[in-house]
Formats: sequence, structure tokens, C-alpha cells
Amino acid sequence: MLARDFNFLQSNENLHLSVIIMTDSFYYAVIDQNQRLVAHSSFLSVRYSDPTSTGVILNDATLKADYTAIHVIVFNPWQVQLSSQDEGMLAILPSMYGKEISKHALSGSNGAAYYAMTTHQAALIDYLFQNKPPTITNVIEVFANYFRDESGKLLHVHMDEEVIHVYMQQGQSFVFYNQFSVAGGHDIVYFILALCQENTWSPSEVNMSISGWIAVDNAIMLLLNTYFPHLKMIEQATYTLPVELDASMRPSFYFAHFAGRSCA
Repeated sequence: MLARDFNFLQSNENLHLSVIIMTDSFYYAVIDQNQRLVAHSSFLSVRYSDPTSTGVILNDATLKADYTAIHVIVFNPWQVQLSSQDEGMLAILPSMYGKEISKHALSGSNGAAYYAMTTHQAALIDYLFQNKPPTITNVIEVFANYFRDESGKLLHVHMDEEVIHVYMQQGQSFVFYNQFSVAGGHDIVYFILALCQENTWSPSEVNMSISGWIAVDNAIMLLLNTYFPHLKMIEQATYTLPVELDASMRPSFYFAHFAGRSCA
């Protein structure tokens, strides 16, 4: 497992808190006024319905600090893209039943992305930030906003533990988002090539970027590069990490937090 967590907080002034909530994990990052990520913490194998499991999060001292802004990004799998006339279908979709549903518009279309948190996830967020309600967005909105000025055929892959999040757009228009469970590099290549074929995209013309928990010299990167010549590990120069960190810890690990900052 890649090293990922640290805490170099020295001041409680002008801090931004970024939270990523997933099906069974919870991450947070603290970004200071100089656009430097000064703390990161990971909670894995979280059972949101179990008070014992969420108690560690609720008792985290850093989460109780005073923040200038708080931003929550929902990475849950319960997402669907619908045209405006199909909104009534939400009531019959089993994956969305009994959940807290939100939506945002999709660029380049008359539709919207609908995304959900379980009632237990929503209750945790409400309790944590009852004194300062956060801005809540989802992964599609964050990536669409970050890549809004990109041209051509763009494919971005965000790596989590055993899941990849795949976002596609052409020009400034949203094309596709979904997440896939994977067991290794060949699974990743299979899903990405299948998506390119489905959308009649040639790998040689795709601008592909990678972020998340993967090292630059990882074998998966080398494998992907054999198919996608325009592949790069995304680096956001606007934001930095503490100089005390080992060089193996890259800004690309925390890209979703940095990208989400622009939506706050």
C-alpha cells in the first residue's frame, strides 16, 4: 500500500477541508491559504451504519477544527445520468431507493447527473459539520469543472484501492462516467479499451490522464502506455505538498481533493 497520510498542521487559520466519501471509505485533506495540502487522513473499511466504525471519524480532532470552507465530494457508485424528461425514472431505480439524492447539470446536454448518499452517510456529514454546512458535490461535477477548458477527446482515470473511476468528455461536453471493480492492470486496460470502442475513440487520439493511488513507475502505467501514447500522470502545479514528505508521495495521489477545491 502506498504511503498517503500525514499531518503538518501548524496554524488553524484560513484552512479548507476537503472530504471524499465512498461506499466503505472516508478520506479528508486540509489545504492551507498557500494552496498547500498540509494534512491527509484515510479511513478504510468503514461501515457507515455501525456507530463503532464511524466513531473513529467522529472523534478525529482535525475534523473538529474551524475551517474557512468545507467541501464534500461523493464518490459513491449510486449515480445515474438522465435527460430532463426521464427524471421520473429515479423512483423505480433500485440503486437509488431509500437514499439521499442530489443532482447537477451536465455540460453539453439537457440532462443531469443524479447521485446519492445512504442515510447513514448523510447523517455522518450532517453531524460532523452541523456548525458549518459543507458544499457537497460529486465526482462527475468535480472532474467536469476541472477539465472544462480541455479540447479533444479526454479520458481521466482515478485509481482507488480496487476500483477505478473513469470520466470521459469530448470538447466541453460530458460523455461518460462510471466506476469499475478491478483485480489488476489487465482489468483496467479491458474496461478502458471497451469504453473507447463503444464511443468509437481510437486510443491514439485520446488524451488520457491518471490520478489516485498509483505510482508513476507502476506496471499498470507502463501497460496503459503501450495502448495510449498520450498518457500522463496528472500533476497540478497550483497546489503543493509539504517539503517534509518523501518524494514518492505525489500530488497526483490527492488530485481529487485539489480538483474539488475549484468547486467550493
